[in-house]
Amino acid sequence: MAWLACLTILALSSFVHVNSQEWGPPPSPVGHFAVSDGQNNTCLLMTVGMTFHVPYVKNDTKNTKVVASYPLPTDADVTGSCKDTTASITLSWGNGFNVTVKFESNATVFYASDIVIGYALNPDVFPDCKDDGETRLQSGPPHDIHAMPGRSYMCDVTVNVTVGNVSVSFSHLQVQPFQVKGGNFSKAEECAADMSTTPSAHTIPVKTTVHPTTTPYPVPKPTQNNYTLTDSGGKVCFMALMATQIHVNYTRTTGKTGLAIWDVPKNTKAAGTCGNDTASLELVFDGGLTNLTVVFVSTKGWNDLADVDTDSGFKASEMVLEYMETEARFPDSVDNGTSHTAEKKNLTTFRGSSGMSYKCNARQSVELNDDVTLLFEDVQLQPFQVKGGHFDPVEECSADKQTTPEPGNTTTPMTTMATLPPPRPGHDPSMLNFTLTDDNDKICFMAVMGLQIEVNYTTQDRKKTIATARWNVPKNVNVTGKCSNTTTTLTLTFDGGLTVVMMTFKNQSGKGGSVNKFMVSDIDFRYMKDKSHFPDAQPAELGKNVSVSQHNLTVFKGELGSSYLCKMGENITLNQNVTLRAIKVHVQPFGLKNNKFNEAEVCEADNDVTTLRPIIVGCAIAGIDVLMLMYYGIGRRMRRNKDTR
Repeated sequence: MAWLACLTILALSSFVHVNSQEWGPPPSPVGHFAVSDGQNNTCLLMTVGMTFHVPYVKNDTKNTKVVASYPLPTDADVTGSCKDTTASITLSWGNGFNVTVKFESNATVFYASDIVIGYALNPDVFPDCKDDGETRLQSGPPHDIHAMPGRSYMCDVTVNVTVGNVSVSFSHLQVQPFQVKGGNFSKAEECAADMSTTPSAHTIPVKTTVHPTTTPYPVPKPTQNNYTLTDSGGKVCFMALMATQIHVNYTRTTGKTGLAIWDVPKNTKAAGTCGNDTASLELVFDGGLTNLTVVFVSTKGWNDLADVDTDSGFKASEMVLEYMETEARFPDSVDNGTSHTAEKKNLTTFRGSSGMSYKCNARQSVELNDDVTLLFEDVQLQPFQVKGGHFDPVEECSADKQTTPEPGNTTTPMTTMATLPPPRPGHDPSMLNFTLTDDNDKICFMAVMGLQIEVNYTTQDRKKTIATARWNVPKNVNVTGKCSNTTTTLTLTFDGGLTVVMMTFKNQSGKGGSVNKFMVSDIDFRYMKDKSHFPDAQPAELGKNVSVSQHNLTVFKGELGSSYLCKMGENITLNQNVTLRAIKVHVQPFGLKNNKFNEAEVCEADNDVTTLRPIIVGCAIAGIDVLMLMYYGIGRRMRRNKDTR
């Protein structure tokens, strides 16, 4: 879940200054750090090597953007605290440099919960800096560090983390913030990347033997930000709330494809322009290394949401992303230090009506090119006709309108479900049992099902044939998740951490007593196109990490207080190429009692078979009766003819 970023100045001679066209971070020395309690007993241990990459602007006429890189010193001053459920370590050095990493613990897991980095823009580290002498603090969502209490977390491979505008590369990490005995690390739980030949560059799940009750660790959800623009008179002319995440595929020096993922950070300042027919929102972050521009235009003659003609409306018609490949965010890239621009025009995203604000909580993706995708969620915006600095009445996107259907609502969900049994491939998946427990170690989620993944892809032959890769969720899958009264998540990690399936179950009670259902509302799926699953894929596609999400689903829908049973199985279409096939499903995400399934609500497909079975049997019996009568009639006629002769 979380990670520490430690900032440092080792010695003036050890600082490496790198401009925007070159990147050569030195190897990180490995330091050993310890925190003691009031009785002078060691209560927190950490071993880590770390290099920091901080962008800044030079004091020249061109405002040149450069990056300073330096390693964590092994002799940093250490302070901290240790309590039963919280712990922290602070590393300080130089004049104004420090980092604090906080940890939390419960009965089943410890994790790093927060990181705060402080640094001073002094000329020794940041030569010719335009903001010379300023001190700054950076904080951000921490990296995945979690393990069972009483154990340590270990990850030897180099992992890259972004904290605010600081990019951090760390390696040879081992940390234990709780239950340290004898001043030594306890048994380590290794990160999945240590056991995988192709680790992810963004997030590394942990292999753990603890019974899964913790929060899953897929790609973190981006933070919603508030953006406003003002006109020449100082009046607000543009308003937007949105959470934005960037996914970029890139080529590694090994020839394989890596995936860089980062968010538009919290408190990013907005720039842009307002007009009667055109508006633009420009977001600059990562110390100026990343720039995202969204252009809005007014339209006439349609309202896509209501599917009726209107006098006017608006949409986002163009998006442009400018970014630089740095070693911290794009490890082992063949284009290290290179700037790129990805642009998509003639878009019809964020469509709304004049005099209304557009709102869409559901996740939306915009592909700028084959390698760059933007993800938006929790969006509310109004690019024109803003009055008094407030949003006009809300016009919801169609996806949000399908999230909580009222009884009798026959709106077709985004994902269509098969009512007939799914097709049988070469072999069915194994039936697996999944359970989650709450903080009191009571089972709060149970499921029995077999899961198979089907992905269509283009082969490398001349005809570019479309083939289908099929693989099953294995018996040794790593299960994590969390239960609550309103939401339960089930995360399945396998293939050495390269494949992740996360299902989110929602409790839809609370609608005045009219809705008492549960269902799978969201599925997030991540996989790598490797030789084992895609043996004849095009070479340029091999090694690519792919993320697919489908939201506003109504899968495995059952009555609260009951379990859901569907022996016939269901096919869940995540997009035109990816299908998740579930067989012999029995699941209950809420209201479990005595560690047993409640009475089952049977799916429609099973009910159809149950209804047809007596009809089929009756028809078969009737057919046999008809055959017997025919046989009897033919026999009598043959005997009569014989007697006549």
